[in-house]
Amino acid sequence: MYRDSSYLRPLQLLGLAGAFWSFTCMASIAAGPVKTEASAAAGPNLCPVAKADRPLPYDAALDALSLDELTKRANSGNADAIMLLGLKYAPSPDHDPAAAPDTDVDKAVTLFRKAAKKGQSHAAFLMGVAYLGGSGVEKDEKQAVDWFRRAARNGSPAGQYWLGELMAKGRAGFNKDWEQALPHFKSAAEGGIPDAFIELGYMYSSGRALPMDYEKAAFCFRQVMAVSQIASYNLRSLIDKRFVTWQQGDPGEPVKPETP
Repeated sequence: MYRDSSYLRPLQLLGLAGAFWSFTCMASIAAGPVKTEASAAAGPNLCPVAKADRPLPYDAALDALSLDELTKRANSGNADAIMLLGLKYAPSPDHDPAAAPDTDVDKAVTLFRKAAKKGQSHAAFLMGVAYLGGSGVEKDEKQAVDWFRRAARNGSPAGQYWLGELMAKGRAGFNKDWEQALPHFKSAAEGGIPDAFIELGYMYSSGRALPMDYEKAAFCFRQVMAVSQIASYNLRSLIDKRFVTWQQGDPGEPVKPETP
């Protein structure tokens, strides 16, 4: 049984800060793609090869700044600093009051909006998250789409992923349309979003908007199974059903031959 992508759940459970931190964890696929014979045999397809060390959606040097220094950068108009300062006010499960201000979702959203208007792509994505879940603003899925589009135009793979997700699942006024979602999932996968690989794998394994091809589906799942239990589960399902052959590095053990 195919398991759906997991990206929605961290957004629902963790809110704005969770959306950010789940993305930054996904942005660096440290283990890199799993290289197997089946991966090589899959040949060219719409699933890119996952690469390690995806760039963060902000200036990484800002991570080393104290709260006071970050605030100064934000007050000087630095869009990345404004976005990161907003995250200091966004609630998260591991919030440390000693290291950050008290949580204030309204203030966080105000800062994200300001950064997004300066072209900060991840701030625009977080505005989409806010409108999608009604966090700090009134819930409005169509407004969320507008912000995800802005994020995608400015280079946000997370924005691309969510445009595809809403199109594929028929939300925010879209009719269910996997073909329309396909280029967004492809762009998101190229930008390092593991759930985009999962959706592409599903499309290959189900024949939705792509020719059914189990080897290509397995290729997509193998790219991100080191960081996604869902990808690993879906790959194992293909192996157990004998749609693809187990390869070294795949989850579990080889499937035993059927007895005559």
